[in-house]
Amino acid sequence: MKKILLLLAAGPLAAEDGARLGLRLAHATDTYRFATSRTQLLPFLQYESRRFYVDGLGAGLRLAGGIDEEASLGLGLRYQPEPAWRPPRASGLERRAPAFQLELNGHWDSPLGRSVLRFGRDLARSGHTLELQQGYYFPLTPRLALKPALGLVWGDGRHQRYYYGVSAGEAARSGLAAYRPG
Repeated sequence: MKKILLLLAAGPLAAEDGARLGLRLAHATDTYRFATSRTQLLPFLQYESRRFYVDGLGAGLRLAGGIDEEASLGLGLRYQPEPAWRPPRASGLERRAPAFQLELNGHWDSPLGRSVLRFGRDLARSGHTLELQQGYYFPLTPRLALKPALGLVWGDGRHQRYYYGVSAGEAARSGLAAYRPG
């Protein structure tokens, strides 16, 4: 299953050391085949130094480059909780465990904006994901910026089956058809 994300971020509070607080507007097609897309406004925390970063629920070390350089390579750990909201038709499905993902990530800047590529491995279930994001930075004031971005996330069969599949038992409880993606 492919998922398209739209991220808009504004950072009203920024510190000299690279710490930022703000709001993130995300629009995504839902992970369940029978549900619709949704939009959420979420707070976020971001901190970036030359060798360390925190971005939302992820953190890591920069292996090469830095935040203000044209390109960087990093190794990080990201926590992905199960969504708090579930469609009513999903009530017969078992809860999925949150993901702890080890990531190799990089960014490069160009006249078209910042491109980000992340390759992740789910530490508990050995599934893999690949994320590509393209964004642009619009400073509105010295302390406020708009950062629209579009992204595409892909997961391998093991990842998709665990998070988005419907087992025979779940199908019997929920009334949904059994589904084995990937």
